[in-house]
Amino acid sequence: MPVWFMKKSLYTAADAFAALHRGEERGLDFFFHMYYAPLVSFAAAIIQDEEVAREIVSEAFVKFWNNRQHLQAAGAVKSLLYRMVRNASIDYLRQQQRVKKMHQDVIQLQPLSDSAVLEKLVQAETYHYLYILVNSLPLRCRQVFQMFYLQDKALKEIAEELGISINTVKSQKQRAVQLLKENRSLLPTFLLFASSFLLY
Repeated sequence: MPVWFMKKSLYTAADAFAALHRGEERGLDFFFHMYYAPLVSFAAAIIQDEEVAREIVSEAFVKFWNNRQHLQAAGAVKSLLYRMVRNASIDYLRQQQRVKKMHQDVIQLQPLSDSAVLEKLVQAETYHYLYILVNSLPLRCRQVFQMFYLQDKALKEIAEELGISINTVKSQKQRAVQLLKENRSLLPTFLLFASSFLLY
C-alpha cells in the first residue's frame, strides 16, 4: 500500500469491511488500494503478461464487490482475493492452451504446483513492499536510486540530469541503499530473505 494512502486513510480494515458490507464504495477503495499492485504482480508472474494481469485483477475486484455480502470477516479478504486471482490466472492459461490447440500448435501446460504459486506470491509481495520502501526515501535519494537501479543510467548521466556532482550521486546512492537496509525491518518476516537479494 503506497505511503500516501496509509497517511490519507482515516479508518481501519475493519471499518472498511463494514463499509463494504453496507455497499459503500469507500470500503472497496480501501482494499483496492491495498491489494491491487501486489495482485497484478502475482498474476503477471503466473501468466507472463502484465496487461492481461491487470484485467484479471480488475475483474476479480468486480466479483469481490458483487459477492461482498458473503464475506464473514475482514481477515478473509486478502486470501480470497489472492485465490480469485490465482484461479483466474490458471483459467486464462488453460484457455490460451485450448486456443493454441485449435490452431494445431500444441503446447503442454505444466500445472502450477502449490510451491510454485507460493514462490510467485512471495516474489510479488517482496517487490510490492520494496516499492513502498523506495517511495519512502528522501526525494534526492529516491531519484538517484530509481535512475541507477531501475532505469539503468550511468552515474555521469544521472549527475547531468539532476544538475549535481558525480560524488553527490554516489553518496545519495549509498545513502539510499543504507536506508533501505535499515528499513527492511518493516518487511514481513517471510519476505526479509527474498528482499536481501535485491539490496546487495
